[in-house]
Amino acid sequence: MRYSFLKKPVKGNKVLLSFQAPTGNLKDLSGKSYIASMMAGQIKSGTKTMTKEQIQDKLDVLKSNVSFGWEGQAFSINISTYEENISEVMSIVKSFLTEATFPENELVKAKTENKANYESQMNDPQGIVFNVISQRMSHYPKGHIFYAASFQEIIDGENAVTRQQIVDFYTKFIGGNNVVGTVVGNLTQDEVDKLITSTFGNWKTSTKYTKVLPEYFETKQHSEAINTPDKENGAVAGGISIKMKQDNPDYPTIIMANEMFGAGGFMTSRIPTRLREKEGISYGAGSYMNIPYDNEDGSFGVYAFYNPALKSKVDEAIRDEFTKALKDGFTKEEFNSSLMSWQNERKTRLGNDNFLASMITGAMKNNYDISEFDTLENKVKALTVDQVNAAFRKYISLDKLVLIYAGDFNKK
Repeated sequence: MRYSFLKKPVKGNKVLLSFQAPTGNLKDLSGKSYIASMMAGQIKSGTKTMTKEQIQDKLDVLKSNVSFGWEGQAFSINISTYEENISEVMSIVKSFLTEATFPENELVKAKTENKANYESQMNDPQGIVFNVISQRMSHYPKGHIFYAASFQEIIDGENAVTRQQIVDFYTKFIGGNNVVGTVVGNLTQDEVDKLITSTFGNWKTSTKYTKVLPEYFETKQHSEAINTPDKENGAVAGGISIKMKQDNPDYPTIIMANEMFGAGGFMTSRIPTRLREKEGISYGAGSYMNIPYDNEDGSFGVYAFYNPALKSKVDEAIRDEFTKALKDGFTKEEFNSSLMSWQNERKTRLGNDNFLASMITGAMKNNYDISEFDTLENKVKALTVDQVNAAFRKYISLDKLVLIYAGDFNKK
């Protein structure tokens, strides 16, 4: 286990802790994604000495929050508490990690609640488009830890999970052997060392850990409309696969292309300016990108929320903005304006203690120095708009754009 300690005062004498516990390997985790996610969701449902209600009452008294999650092959732990309560809270966390009981009645209740949540998303245009585009942009086989499941597949998968499967996974797979984490607060180094040791010291797993890297899947032009009767709002999600990771020399250029195309302010970037401000055909629109640190499974995309009757206008506007950016490029004025807003947004994020904890934990997990935060900014500041335009044309193509629409398209 490796952890970092950032000693700094946090408002209200809070202490924030963030941990990632990667585990297992592709073979051993195959077909266990639903078990893993249900385990993470149920780990707070009871321990050998406390019921779910008693646990929550105690955390409420301590004004603290403890949450667990699962993604891919990593178990996550996030804690928000106060200096005077941290010892007691970490003792509760230890009981979750070593003495969870996973009551059958709580599992049944969770399945019912989760099903209701997923069924509501199955009829929600926003939920649909982002779920479907993840399926269209990746092609992992069922059972793979990165398989993009439909909402119905998730419901069926979770319903099939048994308590014994959860207990077996909890016992075999999770442990502190490969944990990376960060503590942010105004404690002493000695206090942090003792807390970490007492909480995680004997928490171990015998399962061999081998990191599984996502694959790159090339996207091809595709457009799909999913009808959702009686829904007043519509949504679209678009995506283009990009074979790139963060050490690619073109990474800074794609950051600025995304900023100018749709991720920046709604008065300075093209997609929100066109769809929302100029034409008034969307009440929320923008672009996004995801470039991983350790693999080349990158993506660039757009989204918009609109009146379903305006679908054709939204589609025309999105394609037109891609065409203009590819043909004519971005201007120097756009670059300068977007660069300033991008830098300001980064400064704001550095004032967020949860972001700091996440950034440091990510640096440890991927074995890079946090000074790369400044290094990246210097690389972006050194760019020219011509370099950004060249990179945009290199990686972005309408021939690779996948667009998924959802809404009530039959309504007159």
